[in-house]
Amino acid sequence: MTDPSSHLASHGQSGLRIKLVLAFLIPTITIASLIMLVEQRNVRRAVTALTAQHAAELADAVRASAGPYVENAEIAGLQRIVHSLGTGAAVEYADFVDGDGRILASTRPQAVPSELAARPLSGTTADFTGRNAAGAQVEALIRPSYARGSDMLSHPVGYLRLSMNSSAAAGVARA
Repeated sequence: MTDPSSHLASHGQSGLRIKLVLAFLIPTITIASLIMLVEQRNVRRAVTALTAQHAAELADAVRASAGPYVENAEIAGLQRIVHSLGTGAAVEYADFVDGDGRILASTRPQAVPSELAARPLSGTTADFTGRNAAGAQVEALIRPSYARGSDMLSHPVGYLRLSMNSSAAAGVARA
């Protein structure tokens, strides 16, 4: 026969072992979860900053290459550029506007996003983060174009307006 006192001693050690494991397991899981949350937030911020940087670089490159088209109001050339921009998943809206605010070429001429329509056209570069109608974060950019040989103090001959969504970046950050 087995001694009942040895069975109770064994059961007491088992309970102590479970308590000891839980004493280390619960704080470890809690700390690991907090570290993961902080790192995910950092990744999301970095990806959002890279999206804004990418949008600014794209807007600058397009403005530089489209300058002669805007200056000469070559609508067919501007429409090709806008169409190419519109094929990108991140580009929600793009247009070229002449110096008086008339749309020359657009991805959606009848539907200028509110985040761009609300911004005045000026001689300075404007980058801002906003929300589109669906509530998603967008990077909206306005780039003035000047006539060749003119200085930046003169009136711009046109503008590039670009709205890029951050949904692809947010999807990467969630993964």
